[in-house]
Amino acid sequence: MHPLKLPDWYEQRSHRRFLPSQFFGPSLVDTIMQIPTYPAVVRDRLELNFQYSGKTIASMAYAACFPSPSADFSWLSRLGLRPRERLFWWRLAQDAIPTRYLLLRRGLTDSGVCPWGCPSPENRDHTMRGCSNVAAISRELHRWGIDMPAVQDWASFPALVSSTRKLNLGPLRVFCHVVYQHWRARNTKVHGREFGTPLILAATIMENINCSTDFPSTRYWGTNRPDRPSPSIFWCPPPPDWIKINVDGAVFPNNCAGIGVVVRNHRGAVQLAAGSGFPH
Repeated sequence: MHPLKLPDWYEQRSHRRFLPSQFFGPSLVDTIMQIPTYPAVVRDRLELNFQYSGKTIASMAYAACFPSPSADFSWLSRLGLRPRERLFWWRLAQDAIPTRYLLLRRGLTDSGVCPWGCPSPENRDHTMRGCSNVAAISRELHRWGIDMPAVQDWASFPALVSSTRKLNLGPLRVFCHVVYQHWRARNTKVHGREFGTPLILAATIMENINCSTDFPSTRYWGTNRPDRPSPSIFWCPPPPDWIKINVDGAVFPNNCAGIGVVVRNHRGAVQLAAGSGFPH
């Protein structure tokens, strides 16, 4: 089969070059001349197909109109959080957690009030510091000698982490655990399931943090034996699928006594904790 031969007038028209100034004004000519060309490519190709960006025209136009600011997340790596907690704080930094205020702005809910009964709207700053549940967890930790850092809002938190020395990151790391456990309990409450009390959440936080580096006074709360031989303070785990009950008491100089009990499973997770005080 013979190839199709094009007429001479078509070949002459295809090799003819036109200048943009012959058809367009100066402003449009300047815009056309700013379009990048690729001399190494023999055939003409569409600009979007040549870039292989995978983005639609609408997304590229939105990115051109609303450029996203560059964010520095180096402070997040300094905290040494676990993957789930680190993902939560990364989403919190992007203001991408589904708070009531965010859902109200998008028309997905009728109320932006905090589900814990706080009168203020539930936004990012409220989730970090203003919620009554966060304050209740902080009070329980304060009774155990764990003080929380003074974080006012989100704008000051990354700078506070960056300016804090590595040896003093323990309270900030506990604060991150408090906000994470509060958010988990909040989601459980919203979906109608049983959620932990502030006391249970505080015990869960102290169970999950790295006590050996953050708080030396609680370095032997784990299930492993310590490096130094001190048989009176380490906790020995029970056999698999068993639980172990530890009981301890103390008497103060004013004749006030107290007794406490902790129930753990073979992995060291707290199952139950209780205590009581009475006169000696």
